[in-house]
Amino acid sequence: MLRLRGGLEIWVCKVSGKEVCSDAFPSEPVEGCPALVKVQSRLMTEGGEEINTGGNASAEGGGEEVDDSVVTVDAIEHTFHLQPFDLDAATLKGWLKSYFQGIRKSKKEAGVPQEQIKEFMAGAPAAAKFLLGKSKECEILINEDFNDAGCICFREWSEKGNVYYYIKEGLEMQRC
Repeated sequence: MLRLRGGLEIWVCKVSGKEVCSDAFPSEPVEGCPALVKVQSRLMTEGGEEINTGGNASAEGGGEEVDDSVVTVDAIEHTFHLQPFDLDAATLKGWLKSYFQGIRKSKKEAGVPQEQIKEFMAGAPAAAKFLLGKSKECEILINEDFNDAGCICFREWSEKGNVYYYIKEGLEMQRC
């Protein structure tokens, strides 16, 4: 488990309560879309764990062996148990509208000042346009429970590795 000085900030979906990312991965706002955050993932290995019981493998005839159970996985997808989720453009558009309205409603119920709610909703069309434009070149991922009332994220391949896009206001940052 990764530990950073001062604690780790886990990003939790406000609707589903599922962890979807953390500040262990570099992030930045999406240019021209302040409602979105872009996160750079990395690859990691999974499997092939071996427990050394103290035996002398070379004396027992064992030697260096290649472990076929080791696989390379995307760190964000693997760590937060994200699952592929198929949405066509029309369904995605409806989901985005519903999700932004849900965030608006939760902000209103939480007593967030009307000006902040208006500012958030003013950025919603640009975010929706950006995500709809990316939908053909990105893979959509959802939490392991497939709770589509909660957040989804978009994964795009770049030369540096996978890049994820999240709707920032749908996430709660929790320090651990």
